[in-house]
Amino acid sequence: LLAQLKERNFSAKTCGNAAETLEHARTSQPDVAVVGLASPDFDGFQLAADLGEHVPVVPVATDRQPELFARALQVGAADLFFCPLDYDEFFTRLRSLLRLSTMVAEVHRRTKLAGRFGVKVEDRIDLKPSDDPYNIFVAGADGEEEKLIGTMFEGNSLITAHPDLLAAEKTLTESFYDASVIALDEDIDREPVLEMCLQLRKNPRLYNLPMIFLDPPVALPDRAALYGHGATVVIDRPPPPAQLRFVLASQINSHRRRWLIRQAMDMTLRQPIVDALTDGYTFEFMRAHLRSLIKSSRAWRKHLTLVFFSVPDVIGIRRQFGDEAADDLVQQLFRWISGMLRTEDMTALYKEHDFCVALPDTPLDEADLVMHRIAGVISYTDFALCEVYQPIIINVEVSMAELETNDSVDSLIARARIRLD
Repeated sequence: LLAQLKERNFSAKTCGNAAETLEHARTSQPDVAVVGLASPDFDGFQLAADLGEHVPVVPVATDRQPELFARALQVGAADLFFCPLDYDEFFTRLRSLLRLSTMVAEVHRRTKLAGRFGVKVEDRIDLKPSDDPYNIFVAGADGEEEKLIGTMFEGNSLITAHPDLLAAEKTLTESFYDASVIALDEDIDREPVLEMCLQLRKNPRLYNLPMIFLDPPVALPDRAALYGHGATVVIDRPPPPAQLRFVLASQINSHRRRWLIRQAMDMTLRQPIVDALTDGYTFEFMRAHLRSLIKSSRAWRKHLTLVFFSVPDVIGIRRQFGDEAADDLVQQLFRWISGMLRTEDMTALYKEHDFCVALPDTPLDEADLVMHRIAGVISYTDFALCEVYQPIIINVEVSMAELETNDSVDSLIARARIRLD
């Protein structure tokens, strides 16, 4: 596992006993803890429970036993794996936990920084998910599977069942769910399902939605494709009840924490750090935020990418149709860009027609794919502006840079804007 972590550019520390592990988690704040359950020197589940106050925990067991799922759920484990590890699947699922850690770090960073600008928010952020009934969408499952999901939480769930897999996409985009369960059989054409999964992941509201796939064991070679198109967890069909219950509960709790984080971040967006035109953060606040991000990225050896979207057409709109129309376009562009970003990303109006986006814990190649997709969506959108009686089509220019060793805020901005200036 250590070799695989190193190969994938992770920074990892091993701890030999429970006390050392707890101390490391308290002082160093790692993004995730992987705990072996086979050690005779400590109770892995008890350690997982103790670590839960500091860091998401992933227990790893040597034998697949149904009771382990129940115990993992009891101690609040974020995921559970069995040896021998399928490393591709392990790291795919690990990345979502790392993203959650990034979100938690980001909300604490913004809260602390907002306080320096005179914004009073709660120092302690409660990320405990609610006990509200689980709202679960189920597509393609048979009657027994629907019944199993409907009863496994003892009445504390609401099930929306849909028999048609390909019609499920429309239903998912129209309502709010805590998780989706999508059942596949051996004979189904997987290409439309993979495309549906990919499209759902491109929807900003559904970007983090847990998508649990039930898949026949004979389809194992196709699982890499499922994960590559956005599956959260893939379980053998018919699903073992204990495993399905753990996966649904743990994924839903993580999903609800993400919404709590989003709400906590929204609480920081108050005067005097609100831009008068966009209602987003001022660039003054973002500049201070970048200083904090750069410091943190260096300390924890994480990626940081800065992106600029430039829309020179704003100048022409202002000249031809006036300030009201141009300001309306800027406001719409800001909402479009912000709406297609992740919760932990920050955007701010840099100047008249340029928007700055900070992507924490994101390498340049990942940022490049997402940002050009956003630019493409905006370029193919017809904008309706105030007092302008014709659709407006615009061109978007993109430039970006990743944090380098000697970068300051100003040098990072300059490198990120090099294609624009």
